[in-house]
Amino acid sequence: MSRAVANKLYRNFTKGLITEASLLTYPENSCIDLDNCILYRKGTLSRRMGAGFEDSYAYSTHNVSTSELGTKAIKEFKWEAVGNDINVNFLVKQIGTNIYFYDMAGTAISDGLKSFTVNMSALFAPNVSVTEAALCELSFASGKGNLFIVGEKYEPALVSYDAATDTIEIKRIYIQIRDFQGLKDGLANDEEPTTLSAAHNYNLMNQGWVNPENDGTGATHQYFGPFGEVDVTVGPSQLPITQYFAHANRYPGNNKQWWVAKKAADNKFDPALLQTFYFGSGRAPRGHFVVNAFFKDYSAVSGVSGLVAQQTSQRPTSTAFATGRVWYACQSTVYYSQILSDTSKAGLCYQEADPTSEDISDLVATDGGAIEIPEMGKALRLVPAAGGVLVFANNGIWFVGGAGGGFSALDLTVQKVSGIGTESPNSIVDGREGIFWFSRVGIQGMEVQSGASGNSFQITTISEQTIQSYYVDIPKESIPYVKSVYDPATNVIQWLWNSSPTGTHYHYDRILNLDLTLTAFFPFSLSSTGPQICGVFLTPYLNDTGSPYNSSLKPTFIKYAVSVPQGSVNKFTFGFFRDYTFADWKDYDGVGYNYLSYIESGYELLEDAMRNKSVTYVFCYFRRTEENYVASGGDYEADNPSSCLFQVKWDWASSQVGNKYSTKVEAYRHVRLPMFDEDNLEFDTGFPIVISKNKVRGNGRAIQFRFESNGIGKDFDLLGWSVPYSGGTAP
Repeated sequence: MSRAVANKLYRNFTKGLITEASLLTYPENSCIDLDNCILYRKGTLSRRMGAGFEDSYAYSTHNVSTSELGTKAIKEFKWEAVGNDINVNFLVKQIGTNIYFYDMAGTAISDGLKSFTVNMSALFAPNVSVTEAALCELSFASGKGNLFIVGEKYEPALVSYDAATDTIEIKRIYIQIRDFQGLKDGLANDEEPTTLSAAHNYNLMNQGWVNPENDGTGATHQYFGPFGEVDVTVGPSQLPITQYFAHANRYPGNNKQWWVAKKAADNKFDPALLQTFYFGSGRAPRGHFVVNAFFKDYSAVSGVSGLVAQQTSQRPTSTAFATGRVWYACQSTVYYSQILSDTSKAGLCYQEADPTSEDISDLVATDGGAIEIPEMGKALRLVPAAGGVLVFANNGIWFVGGAGGGFSALDLTVQKVSGIGTESPNSIVDGREGIFWFSRVGIQGMEVQSGASGNSFQITTISEQTIQSYYVDIPKESIPYVKSVYDPATNVIQWLWNSSPTGTHYHYDRILNLDLTLTAFFPFSLSSTGPQICGVFLTPYLNDTGSPYNSSLKPTFIKYAVSVPQGSVNKFTFGFFRDYTFADWKDYDGVGYNYLSYIESGYELLEDAMRNKSVTYVFCYFRRTEENYVASGGDYEADNPSSCLFQVKWDWASSQVGNKYSTKVEAYRHVRLPMFDEDNLEFDTGFPIVISKNKVRGNGRAIQFRFESNGIGKDFDLLGWSVPYSGGTAP
């Protein structure tokens, strides 16, 4: 029987990991399994560097008992332009109820630990225990040189920095709103009662029924400064209310404004004139009083005794600085401050002018406010975008912006973007090509387009046709704690997660990379023992791997916070992927942890699943990594050696049981080692490529190729492989 012959060269891995293909439809230039390898846009693939501590690293003076690691929230934030100095950047690091600050000016972040800290225990929300607070992640934002802090179990706060004294000041922010609701007084809007209840008295005053002359004969009441400073004043008398009662023998209804009935002669209130107007059954404007959004003490602000304060334990879960304002998200309400001309306005989420005023009641563009989105469940994250903010909630996504392309208090729109929510607020990351996040259905991406007719949002599930099976295997217990970062130097997004559903949530042993240029995924894995990555952030400068052997590796802005076991406690430092001996955390014990780098191709059918194929040899191509001989133990050896084990699998075999796995062989082999002398230690074979011819036994309808690393200290940079196939012309 005659045989068909075909030669095929495999030299492109730019589609990365693909899990969403059938056994017969695997796409070209992708792989079915991949770990601890870096994809290059030129089509090649190599081992990742080992994880190592930064140069001149130091362990933190603060620590956490190893037994308590699971009880402390850990969060990082880059506070930029601290104190309005563009050259000053602080890393803000939360560990439980404490916040630490690192000056990021030096190459070793750990050397920049500041002397000041913030203990958030003084800012616990009502009825919150230390245990609850320590588990609560904080949300940070920076603007106008200041740091804004919120947390579900904390009162909002502002941190300012004084460079002259190298100190910080923390102030509690009281989110204040105008009371547009008033109290239930049991009356129809146009009903005029003969007795004045405390609730109706408050409502009338909240509608502006106060003496415009403020004669100081009214009740004593409290008022709040911008940062909640409480003061007491004597308010205006309720003269218009008593005047109306004296004339009509009943009290005004909730539909009336008194100042529309002024006599022309003396500009004084005329109750008789007021009775000639028909106000209908609508409610008069309210909002004279400004109250704390989370503790509405009606008696304190009005001086009307006997009113029950309305208190909630809910506090904002997220904050952002956008459109010149501070934004806060709490449950289904989004608060936005007045334009932050100074920090005292950080909590003023209301219009400056009294809406019940006769003279100046207009809303202006710079005002603050509160937006209730009734259909929204729980807001988890605010993300500035397109001249407004995106609100990511557990049951969907909303955009708060302006119809004219930019948000203001006079130009405000709320647009529902998606009905699919997220449980992973820290997975949301703004990349060069859009915003990406872990949603309830997969990894989604959003492209925001702004135009004359408004903003449009195009959402795609980018994992659906690529790595959906990988995504759904992430433990659901780990999803809420996923962290993310976008590196502009490499145009790569990283998502960090914990592979153990019962492990310490803030210890991350898995990293999923998305190269936005290639639209390709590739994962990393690390040991679950020893030092553990517990956070990720961007530095102001590029962090060079320092590898003298691989010029393809690009510097990155990414660094990681690392939790390091030290006896019965864990201390903290920082690191990144930089160890070119290919061991993780070698700085920790001098040996490091081995990790397996491998690639396994999809199923090659040659467009024919009926006929058996056979392969006699596979030619493998690697970049030569050795450059010089170095002295070692009285002898010489090559620097940066490579090693790569090669194996094939036939007929879709999933284990050794089918006897369809070939024996692993060393594929990185020099035909000969170059000669050298002590005057010239160059490792020069005359060629930049190492080519090996590898015997392959077996046959089958489908074939896979696997390449994997071979221990600590050994690199590999795979360029590709070529295969001469032969097979029968008939099945």
